[in-house]
Amino acid sequence: MALESDADRVGMLSDFGENYVVNNKTYTGIFDNEYIEELNMSGSVPILNCRTKDVATVDRGDTLHVREANYTVKEKQPDELGLTILILQKQ
Repeated sequence: MALESDADRVGMLSDFGENYVVNNKTYTGIFDNEYIEELNMSGSVPILNCRTKDVATVDRGDTLHVREANYTVKEKQPDELGLTILILQKQ
């Protein structure tokens, strides 16, 4: 049994997310640009939490536009429950 339905995910993304554009289509996801410090290194790591089905055709190297900036998709991390984290790099 799934913990949440697709409707639940859409509601969560609608409540807390913002629009992003990838492959000329607009979707809603939760963008975060967290600042981290580890092993004497620091920097921001932009990520986007989104529905897996919205990014099914997105590949590494694709360009994504959010918050008036372009990002390159560096990695996809699906959670097998319907959500995917995209690791991004600002262009």
